[in-house]
Amino acid sequence: MILLDTNVLIYASTPRSPFLRWAREAIAEGVSGDGAATSAVSIAEICVGDAEPESVAELVPPGTT
Repeated sequence: MILLDTNVLIYASTPRSPFLRWAREAIAEGVSGDGAATSAVSIAEICVGDAEPESVAELVPPGTT
């Protein structure tokens, strides 16, 4: 089981990120291997500055929460 840090989630959901491919591969490897998870703290960090918390789900790649 790997714990996905906030930066991995942000990179994986930012199309122009230079780390997009790496982040998505890290998530896919974790999910297809021993599992992957994220913490409430990482989700909260993603929410900071978001005017509509309901839209945060759109920022988090499927299968990472």
